[in-house]
Amino acid sequence: MNIDASSHYPCTPDKLFQHIRMTKALNYVSHPLLKFKPKTPKQLPEIWQEETYWVSMYLFGFIPIGEQAIVITYPEKGEDEKYAIRDNGFSSSVKRWDHTLTITPTDNGCLYHDHMELEAGILTPIIGAFANYFYKHRQRQIKKLVENNFDFSLSNS
Repeated sequence: MNIDASSHYPCTPDKLFQHIRMTKALNYVSHPLLKFKPKTPKQLPEIWQEETYWVSMYLFGFIPIGEQAIVITYPEKGEDEKYAIRDNGFSSSVKRWDHTLTITPTDNGCLYHDHMELEAGILTPIIGAFANYFYKHRQRQIKKLVENNFDFSLSNS
């Protein structure tokens, strides 16, 4: 199953990429739907590195829903892409959670795009419906982050 969502933000691609690749952005943009706690390594770096990270996931911040591998790479930039981050993740119930976010310049800001390819067997339609909602939610949270001049300390609820 493929999932796509895009949003335009009134900021430079450089500024958005600088902040979206911070690991603290993951919980900020996922709030309040999901919370991620690092398992291996025990602490996430400030900036995502090309590495595999294991996290515990909590629905609504407190209901445990399992562990997920976040497998970060920075793909080659295409002709029209300024920045890209790929998480080719997986878990015991999700064979493939291949998420690539791209940020491209526009005349008045940038276009942020989430593309995800999901394989979860019989659970694909259910997890896919959640993922579709989740990526739209993340983009609303990113909009708040941009509006707050990337101040992570401000409430995002």
